[in-house]
Amino acid sequence: MKTSSVMAVVTICTTLSGCDVQPDVLFVTESNPFQVVQLTDAEQGCPAPRRVCYLTFRDGGTSNGCWVREKSYVRALFPDLGERLIPVTEFRRTMLAEYRNVSLD
Repeated sequence: MKTSSVMAVVTICTTLSGCDVQPDVLFVTESNPFQVVQLTDAEQGCPAPRRVCYLTFRDGGTSNGCWVREKSYVRALFPDLGERLIPVTEFRRTMLAEYRNVSLD
């Protein structure tokens, strides 16, 4: 009975616009001075063709932004931090990206 209640809450939450559900992460890189940059295929609030990305700092701070592929780089724009230009070769695919057979190439 508890399982069905939890599933009902999850279903309701994901269908309501008030829930902040993080998009699926497809590509990840670790670099300096930040710890992790995650790229998604979600468009939430990013002007096309940009997509949502997340940046996590070594101290635990986070920032959301938008990214786009430009030649051999990923250009990520974070409103509170400015732009970051990261070589495509620094990113690795997640298991989800492998399953979907998507790449940055």
